[in-house]
Amino acid sequence: MMVQVSVSADVSVTGGPTLPLELVLDPDAYVVSEALLAPQGRAGAEVTVGLVPPDVVLTFLAVSAAGPTGSPAVVRVVPAHADETGPVLNVLGSLLMANADVVAGLVPGGPLGLILANLEATTVTVRVLAAFEEIG
Repeated sequence: MMVQVSVSADVSVTGGPTLPLELVLDPDAYVVSEALLAPQGRAGAEVTVGLVPPDVVLTFLAVSAAGPTGSPAVVRVVPAHADETGPVLNVLGSLLMANADVVAGLVPGGPLGLILANLEATTVTVRVLAAFEEIG
């Protein structure tokens, strides 16, 4: 079965330019993860989500974080590979990386998982989509 991931969006500035963004990828496969994070400071406010096995190349990463009403929420996203972690990314609502080199640059060896932490006083639902190519 063929997998196709597509993104279509406009980035616009009030009184300024609009940049249409179109992307279609044909990865070998993808995974979707979802986590319900407890409010900040409580048990369950941080989880580690596995993304892919070590024998693949991550080509696409999308993160969506929403509060109980569906409004964008702030979460901390830390890319991880074995014992190494990448930079702390505080994400408001969404994060999209659609380039294998950019995703690989998040942490040496490329991210195999994400550490997700809720920075809100309410529960937050985080959904992650990762697409990848098999090596070999």
